[in-house]
Amino acid sequence: MNLRDYEQYKFALADVVRAMADQFESTESEWQKRFHDLFARLADDRFNLVFIGRFSRGKSSLMNAMIGRPCLPVGVVPLTSVITTVSYGSKDNAVLRLRGSTLTQEIPIAALAQYVTQQGNPGNRKRIEVAEVQVRADVLRRGLQFVDTPGLGSAIAENTRTTESFLREADAFLVVTSFESPLSEEEIRILRKVAPSARKIFVAINKQDLVKPEERDDVAAFVRGQLAAIFGENAPRVFALSARDGLEARAEKDAVRLRDSGLIDLEQGLIDFLLTEKAARFLTRMCERIAEVARLLPKAKKGDITQRLGAVASRIAAQAAGQRFQCETPEQGLPALPALHQFNPCEICADIDEAQWSFLRDFQLRLSGDPQERQRFAEHRGLCGFHAWLLESVAADYALCMSFPPVLDRLAAWLRAEAANADLLETPKRIRALPPGRGSCVLCDLRAAAESNAISAVAARLAGDEARALESLSAICLPHFGRLAEALRDPQQLARLLEHQATLFERLSEDMRRRALKYNARRRGDDSEEEESAGRRALLILAGFRNVNPS
Repeated sequence: MNLRDYEQYKFALADVVRAMADQFESTESEWQKRFHDLFARLADDRFNLVFIGRFSRGKSSLMNAMIGRPCLPVGVVPLTSVITTVSYGSKDNAVLRLRGSTLTQEIPIAALAQYVTQQGNPGNRKRIEVAEVQVRADVLRRGLQFVDTPGLGSAIAENTRTTESFLREADAFLVVTSFESPLSEEEIRILRKVAPSARKIFVAINKQDLVKPEERDDVAAFVRGQLAAIFGENAPRVFALSARDGLEARAEKDAVRLRDSGLIDLEQGLIDFLLTEKAARFLTRMCERIAEVARLLPKAKKGDITQRLGAVASRIAAQAAGQRFQCETPEQGLPALPALHQFNPCEICADIDEAQWSFLRDFQLRLSGDPQERQRFAEHRGLCGFHAWLLESVAADYALCMSFPPVLDRLAAWLRAEAANADLLETPKRIRALPPGRGSCVLCDLRAAAESNAISAVAARLAGDEARALESLSAICLPHFGRLAEALRDPQQLARLLEHQATLFERLSEDMRRRALKYNARRRGDDSEEEESAGRRALLILAGFRNVNPS
């Protein structure tokens, strides 16, 4: 099982609940309440990973490294008594929740330091309860939420109290210490406090870049010894890393340095825990909750619900037990998330659209004022039906009334000549050939040329710097994707293009399913921008531009 499989199982369970709900009228409030509760539990699934540690350990730096860019303020000055949550969002954003008030304040992330640092908000005079940050990072996309707590042991006593008060909200803890002075008294005290909770604990020793390689093993051994004294045989796993090196390696796309930073090992450990423990528990419990409702169904409404639920539950149980299925693929660290522009409409469609509109803006003026242009227009019998309506959307009524009379007069003369033709039985075939097409519709020819040029340009980019070209590629629509694939001559390039397109399709499918689940759970306000636009984007990638691709 990987993270994508986990979410697909949630979607499969949502389908079972929908199958039950579809058998009841919306007015049957008692049953609808049960179904809504199941949908809400599936939609609200979120995992709080709470970062704790002494101030200046690099907790915020580590979060920035895992996110892949510097979103949270960092520095040696302790944070104020402000909890900062970091979850997934389509765009970078921060919302401040104020103490003792239902009001919220939205701010740009760049201004976050003015509200959550001691320098910008001394003593938390602005009375910020929680700063909720949303960033576009794939590590957070499937429900993981980072929680950055104020540093322990600072001169601001409120910081420690705020951190300790939030411990009960944690699903797991990531204790961040450092190679400079590993496991302070405050950190050991917190570890002793959370040890009885039975919640998962990870320990990261940060700033390995500040000590010599031969010293790292000694520090790690010391930390493991301290943990063994607290936890015994169940001591947490220890990860040595450098958040600074990890963040720089991600920015430079240096895979070797990223691996050496230790960041990938930590991320893989988190993913393994999510899948082997948290995910399995959540899915198993959801199967039990759905089964409890299914048992209450009237016999006439049960249908194949129990069988469908049993099939999903069996697959979940088998994967939790370590069996492999075709849907399972290994998760190598955290996969790169396609950039937002890759979900922009097809760039080939966009080039054709621009060429058509540019031509039509001038063409409708020429038709209005140039008799020779109208004569040529008549000789071509106007435009094909698709492009005639495109012209109508641009041209004024006067331009249409000037443009089409010669076409109609020419067609009328042709029909009168046909009426006098001795070979009338062949006339229907000739009538079917009257509407303009390639070779006679000037816009069909222009569209074909623009399409060919756009496809050649994209193919040339892929043949040049393929990695950069794929990174900047838009969501090529299905009608043009086949033409683009034909233009590639390298089988390996084609294979990578197919994988890239498959990723976009899967991502759109997940966004649509997530939006549907939130709709069922009445969580419409929680939709990300990507989820809100998923339906339209799916149509654009399947059909392309309405004004470009004739049916």
